[in-house]
Amino acid sequence: MNNPNNESLSLLNYRPKLAKTHPLFTLAQELVIRGFSGRTIKSYLSINIRFLQFINKSAKEASGEDVKNYLLYLKARGLSNTSLNLSISALKFYYQDVLHRKLFFSVKRPKREKYLPTVLSKTEIISLIEKTGNLKHKLLLSLMYGSGLRVSEAVKLRIIDINVGANKLLVKNGKGAKDRWTVLSKLSAELFE
Repeated sequence: MNNPNNESLSLLNYRPKLAKTHPLFTLAQELVIRGFSGRTIKSYLSINIRFLQFINKSAKEASGEDVKNYLLYLKARGLSNTSLNLSISALKFYYQDVLHRKLFFSVKRPKREKYLPTVLSKTEIISLIEKTGNLKHKLLLSLMYGSGLRVSEAVKLRIIDINVGANKLLVKNGKGAKDRWTVLSKLSAELFE
């Protein structure tokens, strides 16, 4: 069985390598203990490293004004509100939950941007799948469309997770680190034969 924390534990050796004396080592430990995903750990560490480089101070010397200036800097660089919110979450977690400092009482989150996704018609999707020459790519596209899989879920799928006879497949460690069963479409089932 795959231990989801293996990826997280390896991030304690995050580049630049975090020695036990590094100020962010305690952040990495806390993220692992709380069961954050490897991607979240990497993001939170990167954001906090960039923040400390920006303010050119130690974490203990950081102020609420430093946080505001950093967020203004990120906004001026063209970061989206979603990215700003991620930065706020990463900094807030470190300063409030790990260092027990209240730097964020005056920092308000930017509004979430609302996007309308571009949706292809059923005909366009079928055409896209049919025109794909590489069988592996065709199968991945078919699974994402017909079974509602995310790209990462389709790529991690293994043969033993697919039950063609029952027209279902098991998605392991999907979003939220949860397992779930979903349907195997006729088109995907045909590609397996």
